[in-house]
Amino acid sequence: MSTKGANMLPPSVGEVQEGSRATFPLGFGHSSYYVNRRCVLIGDAAHRIHPLAGQGLNLGIGDIDTLQRLVDKSVGLGADYGFLSVLQEYETERQRQNLAIQTGVDLLHRLYSTQFPPVVALRTLGLSFVNSSDMLKKFIMSQAAA
Repeated sequence: MSTKGANMLPPSVGEVQEGSRATFPLGFGHSSYYVNRRCVLIGDAAHRIHPLAGQGLNLGIGDIDTLQRLVDKSVGLGADYGFLSVLQEYETERQRQNLAIQTGVDLLHRLYSTQFPPVVALRTLGLSFVNSSDMLKKFIMSQAAA
């Protein structure tokens, strides 16, 4: 990794040396801004999520789907789909959805990363409750697939 620009986040790769290894942190993170003039961040460039629930790909596909829908809408209206107002609509919609899923996955990660007895007991009760409710299970699955 390059040591130049030590304050740069995320770190940039300056060179790769044979036999060397690098790691990248797992967990929660997202860009404050997904768009700028004629520029859009999608998928892992816009957000990072712990692989616990396998939602990273789903979030990226949601980004693409939303962006395509808004581009199609703009083209249909004869508008420039690169206008910041169009792109900000994408940013608002996706940040709301992505942040909700990311927060849920991060909460699950934290919940299952502890062995503190009261938390383990509550976790077990909560899981039993979810498992006994078909309506709640369907809701959770629909949110995960959105």
